[in-house]
Amino acid sequence: MKKDRNDGSPLPRGLSQKMLLRMRLTTLLLCCLFVQSFATASAQSITLKMRNASLEEVIWELKEKTKLTFLYTDEDVASVKGIDLDVKDLDVDAVLEECLAGTGLDFVKTNDAVIIRKAEPLAATPQQEMRKVTGKVTDTEGTPLPGVTVVIAGTTLGTATDVDGNYSLECPEVENLTLIFSFVGMESQE
Repeated sequence: MKKDRNDGSPLPRGLSQKMLLRMRLTTLLLCCLFVQSFATASAQSITLKMRNASLEEVIWELKEKTKLTFLYTDEDVASVKGIDLDVKDLDVDAVLEECLAGTGLDFVKTNDAVIIRKAEPLAATPQQEMRKVTGKVTDTEGTPLPGVTVVIAGTTLGTATDVDGNYSLECPEVENLTLIFSFVGMESQE
């Protein structure tokens, strides 16, 4: 006859107090790491201190700190110099607004892309109606292309495609409207 070893412990046989403690600590550590990674991914506040910097230098710092993609033309950004920033825990949008104030440039933030462009939006006259143009950008194999810049030809009005390659753009109701699609490393298409 076997002896029943019920010593009153709620643990199954072979599972020691040390093993249980390790499991609890591992679970707690994994939960903490998950919360930290989620907070880091969703946080977009910036602490930045720069003196007499060019806009391109500021963009590079923002790119490093946020992992955002910045789209701009060198000609637009090259003329903006002498930026003094001293911000702490400020939103990326507020930092960009401060940098672009009085430069004739503005920005559009779409998903993880920031488009910096001239602040000369195409103004619709009262008799012009606006229409919404939507579409999806894919490569030759049908794979969606995120981050493609879509601009109305002859203007600075545009947007960028989302993660699924979709775009939506408000444009004036005019004949022969041409859209220009550009993507880093690929030839522009009209």
